[in-house]
Parts: sequence; C-alpha cells; structure tokens
Amino acid sequence: MGSRRKLSQISWGGGTPTFLTCQEIETLQGAILEHYDVAPGAEVSIEIDPRVTSDEQLATLQRVGFNRASLGVQDFNLSVQQAVNRIQSIEMTEGMLKTCHSLGFSGVNFDLMYGLPLQTLDSFRTTIREVIRIRPDRIALYNYAHLPSLRPHQKILEKLRMPEARERVEIFSLAYEALIAAGYRSIGMDHFALESDEMYQSLLDGRLYRNFMGYSVKKGYGLLGIGASAIGESPNAYFQNVREAKSYEQRVKDTGLATLRGCLLSEDDRERKWAIQSLMCQFRLDSEEFEQKFQKSFQEKFHWELTQLSDFFKEGVLEGTLHSMKVTHLGRLFVRNVAMIFDAYLRKPDQKATYSKTV
Repeated sequence: MGSRRKLSQISWGGGTPTFLTCQEIETLQGAILEHYDVAPGAEVSIEIDPRVTSDEQLATLQRVGFNRASLGVQDFNLSVQQAVNRIQSIEMTEGMLKTCHSLGFSGVNFDLMYGLPLQTLDSFRTTIREVIRIRPDRIALYNYAHLPSLRPHQKILEKLRMPEARERVEIFSLAYEALIAAGYRSIGMDHFALESDEMYQSLLDGRLYRNFMGYSVKKGYGLLGIGASAIGESPNAYFQNVREAKSYEQRVKDTGLATLRGCLLSEDDRERKWAIQSLMCQFRLDSEEFEQKFQKSFQEKFHWELTQLSDFFKEGVLEGTLHSMKVTHLGRLFVRNVAMIFDAYLRKPDQKATYSKTV
C-alpha cells in the first residue's frame, strides 16, 4: 500500500460487528488508525443490530470516531419477524435511533426488505408508516434475495407463503410513493434519503458511486476489503478474501494476504462498468460523456446493446434517445434490468454464476 493513505470512508459490516466488546471495538479501530489517516469529513459507519447493541457500545463507537449507523430492521410486522427469526420491536428500534442522534451521529440508516415470507401489501404499508414516523436519515429498501443453493438455511422459508413478483413490485411501489410524499428523495435503485442528507447532495453534484457495500458518497481510489469474505476494489481489479474465519486467520498468518480470487479488468470491463455506474447512480447514459472519457464511438461500442433497449423505451422505463437516455421514475425499479443489457458476462455461454432476482 506504500505510505500512509487517507481513508474517505470506513465501514464495518458483514453481519453484526457489535458482537465485539467495547474494548475490542477500541482495539480494532485503534489498529486501523495506526496505519491510515482519516480524511476530513470522512464517513465512518457501522451496521448494528438493535437487539444486541448496548448504549455503552454506541457511546464507544462515537468516541472512537464513528459518525453513521445502519440499523437492520427488515420489517416491523410480527408474523414476518417470526418467519425470518428476527423479533425486533418498533420501540427498541426507535429508541436506538434516538440514542444515536443524542450521541452526535450525523446520520442513521434503516435497512428494510421487501419480498420476505408472509409479507403483504397491507402489512408493509404499516411498516412504512412507522418508519416515516420515526424518520431515519436514510433508508435502504432491498429486495429479499432468495438463494437457497448458496444459503442453505433459506430452504426452510420455502414452506411459507412468499410474495410473487407482481406483489413485490406493488410493495416497492407503495413504499416508494409513501417515502417520496413524506419528503424522502430516491437515491439510486434502492436507497432513499432526506434532502438534508449528504447522500442526496452527492446525487445532485454527481459524486454518487456504487460499490460492493452499496451506494457511497465517498468514492476513493479503491476499496480495501478486510476480514473473511470481504471484497475489495481497485481501479483495475476486484478481489475477495476467503470466506471462513479460521482459513482467513491462517492465510494472514502464513502469507500476510487472504485473497481467494480476483478479476483483472480489461478495457471492455472498464467501459461497461462506467456505463452501468452511470445508469445505476445518475439514472442516465450519455454518448458524448462516454466518447470524451474513452475516445471511441459510443454507438459502435454498444451497437448490440442499443438494439435491445426498444422495449424499455416503449414501457416507460427509459426516455430520451439512444444518444442521451434517462431512467424514468417508474424505471428506477427496473434499472438493474437495463444495466444487465450492458453486462457482457451474462451473455457468456459458460456463465454459471447465480444471481438474485431483479424484482
């Protein structure tokens, strides 16, 4: 890594980092700061589970520099919570948000999910109403990814009623309309933020970026993934660590690195990454911007892809022209489908990767 670098963002995630004690939190953050400087205005965030996080831990996090927290919520409906084995009251969640604000955290995010077992349009309407009342600074509204082949514990959920695609669209649309009416602004394909939040400002001035952690307001030179299964990103590559904790520890001890696999980006990869980022972060794709950046014809580069977009224009997902297109408000729900047209790997005959459903 060379000399000391400045971190524009630190994010602790991957489950529930607050299983660590207060002393362990201080030790780990202290070790990070021994090797890196934190840039002015850096976003230092952590995922927390309100069921297992104490006020003492929150105070410790604030003291060592954390300024944002992401609270896992998923759904406030008791039947849904019981189905996914995550019982969490409204009062508990609201109390933790208030504690974070009182400690000086600059922002609190709620993670919600649609498409969960036993979820209905009416039940999620109540959840969204409570979320709006509590008023977190940001909201991430994710589509539940049912991948039992990769996550065997999900197989038990198949015994329960799960919303079909049409109902999932209706649930998302309900939430979208309610949040917009309540003063939130749509950010990317699955985030919402108050106008006072930095994420909304980053959308307005073109700084919004998407990486493996989701949407980010602080695009750095690269993303360094630390810990078991963590994914990193550099301008020319992606890389992932081994998934098992014991193997991770042993590899670091033996070689200093725990990288399991990686991918070096070709020129084609970088061009397609730019196009997909433009669609997913700025909701637009402009041929002149592409040609200025890569010094080649947009029409020639994406000739096949542009022939596949006619239905998106007809159905109101895209508007404008093939030279300068925008994703409509309706289209934001389907922006992943548009972006997938530009993903060459999905067309490879030997492609065996498994993906979550877009809706």
